[in-house]
Amino acid sequence: MGYAGSEFCFRNFTSSSGMIESPGFPDKYPHNLECSYMIIAPPHMDVTLTFLTFDLENDPLLVGEGDCKYDWLDVWDGLPQVSPLIGRYCGTKIPPEIQSSSGLLSLSFHTDMAVAKDGFSARYNMSHKEVSDCEWQITVSSVRRGEQTP
Repeated sequence: MGYAGSEFCFRNFTSSSGMIESPGFPDKYPHNLECSYMIIAPPHMDVTLTFLTFDLENDPLLVGEGDCKYDWLDVWDGLPQVSPLIGRYCGTKIPPEIQSSSGLLSLSFHTDMAVAKDGFSARYNMSHKEVSDCEWQITVSSVRRGEQTP
């Protein structure tokens, strides 16, 4: 079961910035895809993902966000299936900017056997982690000569 562009369906991204696009982009994506993309940052780096275009088969009976039945893109903060799911996206609404807290961002792209749309394109960027996790407080107390410290 091969199709044009299958080599772009499973990719790891390790450069400090780059583009991720659905197979065949800007043309319609193929049917029956199970694609996996991983953005792997070095230690102490964050990953930010910004979608530029987004057009996946819409679910007309979509009840809430993430209830996609046909084609969808899952984004995980870490490894797929086991890490927290940031969101499942379909339709034409561009997902919000996504930030990884783990230094690893995974995208799983699923398409069914019917309608195909134009797909998605996104830019990712790695940046040094903000060091706001720790706060140091140093207090200096003066001791007068001759006093006992407890």
